[in-house]
Amino acid sequence: MRHSRRLDCYDTILPTFYAAHGFRHVARLKFDPKYAPADWDYSFFSGKADVSDGKGGTKKSKNFNDGKPDIIFMVYDKDSNGFSSQLEDLPETDGANYGEPYVSDAVKK
Repeated sequence: MRHSRRLDCYDTILPTFYAAHGFRHVARLKFDPKYAPADWDYSFFSGKADVSDGKGGTKKSKNFNDGKPDIIFMVYDKDSNGFSSQLEDLPETDGANYGEPYVSDAVKK
């Protein structure tokens, strides 16, 4: 079976989801609005949007860093315990390196 050995995702519910599937966090990149998709919904990701509660009503969306969630870099680790590490303690990378060398070094292990 083949699978991805590395990924990056917004710091929303995704890092915890991927950690439960064998990925571990290795670095983070601060959100930069100039690289956000043109249709990025700041109100949805800042907890200000009304969303379905699944019971016919509505609730407020979750707040992810005031609508500007960082990007988390992850690598597959067969020995991962499935728990999410403290994301705020991850080493910070910049846009020029986009997760390197953290990801490459972690994939080699």
